[in-house]
Amino acid sequence: MKTRITLLMMLITVAIAAVGQDVQTVMEQLKKKYSEFYVTYESDNGGWFKVAKTERVYNANRTEITKVIPYYGACDKNGRELIPPAWKTLSRIGNMFIVTNKNGWYGVRGLHNEEILPCNYSTIMSFYYKEYDVPCFTVQMNKKWGLYNLNSRKLVVPCIYDEIDYDIRIAHFILTQNDYKGICNNEGRIMVAPNLYTTINTWYAKSSGGYFLVKIGDKGGAMDKNFKLVIPCEYDLDTGLFLKELMDSPLMRVEKNEKDGVYDISKQKEVVPCIYDDIDMDELRNGNSFIIHRPSGAKGQPGKVGIFDGKELKEILPCGKYPYIKNYNKEKQTVIVCKGLEYTYDEDNDKYTIRKQGKWGVYDLKKKKEIVPCKYDLLKQEEDGVYAFNKGCVISIKDDHDDFVYYEGGKWGYIDAMCNEIVAPQYDRVFDFKDGVAQVVKDGVNAFLEHPLKGTSLKLANGGDGSPIDKDIPTTSKKNENLFAFIIANENYTNFKGADYSINDGKVFAEYCKKTLGVPERNVRYYEDATYGNMLGAVKKLQDIADVYEGDAQIIFYYSGLGATDEKTTERYLLSTDASMLALDKTGYEVKNLLSTLNSANVQNMWVVIDAPFSNLDKNGQPLTANRGVAIKAKDVSAEGKTIVTMSCDGNQTAYSSKDYGHSLFTYALLEKLQQSKGNCTIKEMTDYATSWVKKNAMSAYDKMQTPKVIVSDKISAWDKVKF
Repeated sequence: MKTRITLLMMLITVAIAAVGQDVQTVMEQLKKKYSEFYVTYESDNGGWFKVAKTERVYNANRTEITKVIPYYGACDKNGRELIPPAWKTLSRIGNMFIVTNKNGWYGVRGLHNEEILPCNYSTIMSFYYKEYDVPCFTVQMNKKWGLYNLNSRKLVVPCIYDEIDYDIRIAHFILTQNDYKGICNNEGRIMVAPNLYTTINTWYAKSSGGYFLVKIGDKGGAMDKNFKLVIPCEYDLDTGLFLKELMDSPLMRVEKNEKDGVYDISKQKEVVPCIYDDIDMDELRNGNSFIIHRPSGAKGQPGKVGIFDGKELKEILPCGKYPYIKNYNKEKQTVIVCKGLEYTYDEDNDKYTIRKQGKWGVYDLKKKKEIVPCKYDLLKQEEDGVYAFNKGCVISIKDDHDDFVYYEGGKWGYIDAMCNEIVAPQYDRVFDFKDGVAQVVKDGVNAFLEHPLKGTSLKLANGGDGSPIDKDIPTTSKKNENLFAFIIANENYTNFKGADYSINDGKVFAEYCKKTLGVPERNVRYYEDATYGNMLGAVKKLQDIADVYEGDAQIIFYYSGLGATDEKTTERYLLSTDASMLALDKTGYEVKNLLSTLNSANVQNMWVVIDAPFSNLDKNGQPLTANRGVAIKAKDVSAEGKTIVTMSCDGNQTAYSSKDYGHSLFTYALLEKLQQSKGNCTIKEMTDYATSWVKKNAMSAYDKMQTPKVIVSDKISAWDKVKF
């Protein structure tokens, strides 16, 4: 076998040498026949030679050569002359040659020097043929362009156009004549006459399924891939970006005079008039209802809002009945509405000013009436049979298109469906009921409120006898006004067990922040059994504080609860109490995204503490789901900016909780160090102590490894000195 390969290589080498020998031999022969140094070998089209003879121009006395003019021709690879060297320039395209005569006019010759196009043209552009494999090139005569087809060898478009450009997105030529645009194919057939449209923009043709933008002046419309006008040129379309909407539906958002409407290409008509500030196309295509906005007609005055039905294509709550609408509930078909609200918009300062607060109620879209009268200072949507209402708050808005109202002050209470006051307004913040309880905040203290009508079925926290760190918390007199703590303690999960003592972790950690580290009570944000929405809200609040303090804030972000890892991506997720392993990417909070947000925060420093396992085991070392019994290794995480990240265990370990201590091991160790030092210790000293303590106690109590991890941003030069 080896001998055969060697022999084959020798034959190939000999063959290559023979070809090279033939080329060199023919070139030497051609050099003798033509000028001595104007012979080049071209490897395209099977190989051929470009040859030249020269004409020498002398001065008047014929004593000196003033110019040497080459005249080019072509020979085949055997040296047989195809085109005599009589042309000022020569280039080959397939079986043809583009040449120029001594006057500089372009023409085309065949392989046997036959004339295909006479030298009557000022330019012949072969770029399109080479670049896009289009069997055409453009020719210019008297400053006008035409189109020559290489297959038929005909001038299929006469030289009457100002420009002809090939557009690869629609595989046709764009014609320009007297500032009008048209379209033709390779054979010169006019698909769109160049006498109407001033713009043809095909930029989004491929991504929109063949639709492209055409304009008459400043008004735009759309054509389909068959060059049929499907949307008339009546709209303010600057690009074809919106044409992507037609990939999934015949409905497309259109705009006139800066107002939105909807055009249906299947019906060839405007089915929603262009009178709205914005149209939600996703909701419209799904046949859903959604909030719409119409202009007020007066400068500085608020627009008019209503509800639009995506099936009926009409307003079901007319714009203008209420000046502000929020919290549209699709399932219940109710919406929070406001009467009497008056506000103005200052364009120069981009600011909304409330002139009159107004009163809030609930409107039922099915019954077409208010089911809760507009008499409250603020109102939340019905949850578990009750409405939370506010008395005494002051509201503000950031954007009249926003489905959110900002409020300050006032007290929250609850009414039932008959508008009876069942809980007097006394709370600073209230959250939704779940399992018969709602988290409420009063004077900075978090508590659970039992459902006033249904009672509760929720076990609020696991028991335990308590531990020394819970009972003797060191107290400091210092207050660091720029220090904030965000604490999330998730224990009572809908779909999981095994987060024992996480609430105790969070509550006691919060007490150490306030009493030992000097975090002002108002700077402690505590979230117990947080949903996905609660967790997003907490991080958003953290960002807002970092922005307001412009780099002066110090922030502690603490989480105790369950974590999980996606088995396909191995990305880590914090589990909200409503999370599901079946939809982990939608119901869990991805740690990579969380840390990306925290890493980018403008802070003096940030300590992120995550006491959770990510091996898909709970805090007792048991699988999160019954059919998953093998621990999984999670991806590593990174710290950037001014962030120090402390994890309670490695990616394939669990973070154990202990009934003896009434805490997770890692949190207990951190708090014990704080207790011993009375808060006078660095983050490094705390984590070093916790790492040593946890490794020993996990091994002795559970015969398992648990190794805490510390990840420090390389932008923190002396992290071992950081303390609060």
